[in-house]
Amino acid sequence: MAQEAAAGYAVCAPNLERPIEISASDLAALDQWVSRRMGRPVRAPDLSGSGFRLVGGRLVATPNGPAGMFLYQATDGARVAMLVRPMEIDKTASMRRRVEGATEGYAWADRGLGYSMVSAQGAEGLARLSREARRQAVQAPV
Repeated sequence: MAQEAAAGYAVCAPNLERPIEISASDLAALDQWVSRRMGRPVRAPDLSGSGFRLVGGRLVATPNGPAGMFLYQATDGARVAMLVRPMEIDKTASMRRRVEGATEGYAWADRGLGYSMVSAQGAEGLARLSREARRQAVQAPV
């Protein structure tokens, strides 16, 4: 999961022209689109209270099937991405820190969905953002 998120981040986050397919201004359509592909309700977490606004999202291909990727940006331009996809094996897993090349992140699974929040290595506050995203995911209806 962490490798998939790192790969998606490396391709999409640095892209200043087209990092996403659906903008945050159409959040309902974004959540609906990703939910259909995941086969269950998925919502982009609201990280604005932590200083990151949702830019939008896209679907990405992974070796384990489609995943939704939500891209966030801080006022200083720093970007983080959260990847979510169905899990076939580890349907529940505690949050763990991962480092994949130039990115670092936190991955976890809950109720059959896997999540990974990633950013450039050394990003400040990534653990806090990951905990907030996880809190919101756990409270979301299934």
